[in-house]
Amino acid sequence: MTEVDMSVEEHGSPGTTFLVAPTADRERMGKLGLGGAALAGDRLFAGAMAIDLTTLSRVADAKSVVDETRICFDSVGATLARAGGTLRDIAKMTCYVSDREHIAETWRTLEEIFAPGPCPKRLTLVAGLAGDCRVEFEIMAVIPQEDGR
Repeated sequence: MTEVDMSVEEHGSPGTTFLVAPTADRERMGKLGLGGAALAGDRLFAGAMAIDLTTLSRVADAKSVVDETRICFDSVGATLARAGGTLRDIAKMTCYVSDREHIAETWRTLEEIFAPGPCPKRLTLVAGLAGDCRVEFEIMAVIPQEDGR
């Protein structure tokens, strides 16, 4: 295992690297079935929720759906940076909302985050989420390689 600005674990599928922030509570993540991000070649798969893993409730700063969405994408941005990418490298995302009433506000916030655009392809689903979270995101990104591909 190597630690720079992340922890790297190679297991599972050959060629897949799992990235976990060095401050992550690995034991708690394991109990909850969370594994960090997975980098397979130039493809990064990651997710984000504004959740406190100790209390299993939404973090205090996530007072609104806008706040919660921004917190999630701050986390996604940090994960992408660890892998050598940016938010602009996201090709597709799945947005989960706990209630249909959160869709419009989530989409407006995503349009602001990705301004001037385009916003990545997205699928939005209403689903039961952990704790009292209102939004959750899964992203798929293509990380540029050193040779420019």
